[in-house]
Amino acid sequence: MRNVFVSAAALFLITACVTPLSPAQQAPSLQFSSASVKAASADGNEAGAVATNAPSKVLIAVVDSRVRTLEGKPENMIGFLRVYGIPNNWTINQLRLKDLPKDATLADLLENRLSTGLSNAGVPTVPVDVKDVSNGADVAAALQSGSADKLITLVLKDWHVDVNTSWVGKFQFNHDADLSVYDKSGKVFEKNFAEREVIQGEASDSWANMVLDAFREEMQEMLSAPEVQSALFSIGTDSEILATATEQPSESPAFTPET
Repeated sequence: MRNVFVSAAALFLITACVTPLSPAQQAPSLQFSSASVKAASADGNEAGAVATNAPSKVLIAVVDSRVRTLEGKPENMIGFLRVYGIPNNWTINQLRLKDLPKDATLADLLENRLSTGLSNAGVPTVPVDVKDVSNGADVAAALQSGSADKLITLVLKDWHVDVNTSWVGKFQFNHDADLSVYDKSGKVFEKNFAEREVIQGEASDSWANMVLDAFREEMQEMLSAPEVQSALFSIGTDSEILATATEQPSESPAFTPET
């Protein structure tokens, strides 16, 4: 009975009596710079903005390589939801995302929102399943079968929130992911995005909205990075684009999620 009570209480506290964010509101809002468009254009003409210079089609794949899931946690888990301090596994099913199937994973959620954000910005993007991003043959086959110019992969090494529902305060969002861009010649760019964030909660909002908004902001930061846009728009030669930049996780004064 106690477990039932905790689950019911957790579900109420997740959504509360607040209008949920729509799928469009959960997607990153992207604006590609005119400098990127100009540099990507063959004749250097900025006219036409993104639509005339963007790849005709982009594929996106999110690969779940989180330690927790590799050790047996469900792939739809997004973190811990604490009720009276007790950590409960928090899955995307509890977010009540009606546009996704019931068996959707965290990777499915991120793929959907990333592709929506890029497509809304004028870059037609489709989610694709690439099991082994280290296998050049798999990447080439995905690009060919999808009739796409570019493939973006996001390999999740950590993506975990820790929320204490007993009080409205800060919550923790740890994320560590490698974003890569491929074209038909192979990998042209790679960068690691990693941070331990402590985010202030809002009493007027639901935990579901606040967490989904944190996801949106991180996806937006990734795709808005100038070097990511340069790789997406093929600015420079392959050797000039190819780079690896690592951002070290920042230290957090907040609690550390239990494993």
